[in-house]
Amino acid sequence: MGPLRDKKKLSTALMLLQFAIFGFSFVATEKLIDCGCRSLLIIGVRFLLGAGALTLAGLFLPKGSSFRFRPDRHSVLYGLGAGLMLLVAHGFQTYASEYTSAANNALFTGLNVVFVAVLTMLLRRRPDLRVIVCTVMSIVGVALVAGFSFKGFHANSGDALAVLSGLSFGLNYMLLEKLLSRRDVNLCVFTVFQMLVPSLFGFAGSAVFERGGYPGIDFGGALIWLLFMGIVASAVTYLIQAYAQSHISATTISVLSCTEPVFAAVFSILLGYDAFTLRLAAGFVLIITATLIISLAPSKKQSA
Repeated sequence: MGPLRDKKKLSTALMLLQFAIFGFSFVATEKLIDCGCRSLLIIGVRFLLGAGALTLAGLFLPKGSSFRFRPDRHSVLYGLGAGLMLLVAHGFQTYASEYTSAANNALFTGLNVVFVAVLTMLLRRRPDLRVIVCTVMSIVGVALVAGFSFKGFHANSGDALAVLSGLSFGLNYMLLEKLLSRRDVNLCVFTVFQMLVPSLFGFAGSAVFERGGYPGIDFGGALIWLLFMGIVASAVTYLIQAYAQSHISATTISVLSCTEPVFAAVFSILLGYDAFTLRLAAGFVLIITATLIISLAPSKKQSA
């Protein structure tokens, strides 16, 4: 029980690191857009760089390493399936941003916490009261951080796309929990092929819809941010997620994912893009409290 609990604690810490990196990636994306890069091109380049970097790293690891790049049928097929779900989730989120506000997009995408909790209960794996309370706290916290308000709110197609994005991310967490519980999955191979799918579709979509914008891109200024998005925000983070989801549940990860807008807001404040307000502080407190409860308090099963 000791080593298993240690792996769960390590996985929780790694997932918080992942969401911190994802939070900073919002700043990196803004920098890339300022350099003239388009959304689909960013998706194609970041995931291709991530897959390439992870493949090279995996090839040169010692033969006995569990992260060595050793392709096998299960790992490749599972990675491609997870990549399709990742593509759908990012696709809905990207196009939602064109039709709705950032606040609405953040809130409705964050509903993945609710979807995971509800689907878990429907599958008769009922989460305890602690999970339900943390889910509610997280959603309210995300709403405060995102600046969401029902005053003047009118649902539109962008909001529907953001909800579908949240559902897709929730299903992706549950799919990874199921697939990565198998001992025969090579995490490096799985992650590489998971990233190749959105990369290929990103380049294909960019070639069709964004080709006219290529001459205006400042590739010199964008290079450092593309490397960050590819190596750190893709290769490192998705390998972290693959490892973590083999040890902790989709419900736990969906709650932890609510820290992403917190990190994004913190980095935005530190870099001078936004001002600190009491509303943000209240959102921070709710999300961090929910995260601590779900991460540190032992479940009934663990106590037994």
